[in-house]
Amino acid sequence: LRAHGYTGRIVSFEPLSSVHARLVASARGDAGWRVAPRMALGDTEGKIDIHVAGNSLSSSILDMLPEHERAAPGSAFVGSESVSLRRLDRVAPDYMAGAKSVLLKMDTQGYEDRVLKGASGVLDKVTAIQTELSLVPLYARQPLFDEMRTTIEAMGYGLFAVFPGYVHEQSGQTLQLDGFFLRRDMTPGNS
Repeated sequence: LRAHGYTGRIVSFEPLSSVHARLVASARGDAGWRVAPRMALGDTEGKIDIHVAGNSLSSSILDMLPEHERAAPGSAFVGSESVSLRRLDRVAPDYMAGAKSVLLKMDTQGYEDRVLKGASGVLDKVTAIQTELSLVPLYARQPLFDEMRTTIEAMGYGLFAVFPGYVHEQSGQTLQLDGFFLRRDMTPGNS
């Protein structure tokens, strides 16, 4: 974001201890970038185990399905970590204070629907949502593209753009993409 000229506030949430430590180090020296204490986000509060993937990018609260492992060798789970699970609408208000517009970007490996449910109390301040959307099941009990699109649209957002995501290394099949949703009252033609 900084490389593209964004100078506003950034708040990052990360559940994995090693990745969180790298994130804190990366944010050091940038007064506008805050890293929240280590936690996972969802629709309840408590403790939860997160599966740590061999490539760390594929780590998830949900169980990984064989299709994911076949598509990305080296992504199999190699351990787990216990972490606090928090609702975004309980932890975000202080970070969002004074913000004129908020982008919620989610990449939680199939857990995005739970993060959205846990954000219900702050969505009125969220202008745009960018989220990973799966076209095929990669994690157990994850919603796929159509269900997520329907859920987000029911919250008052419209799909504005899609961006390439995860592609199967051998077959070339697109497995995931990122969807960018704007609040309907913000989309071009509705202002």
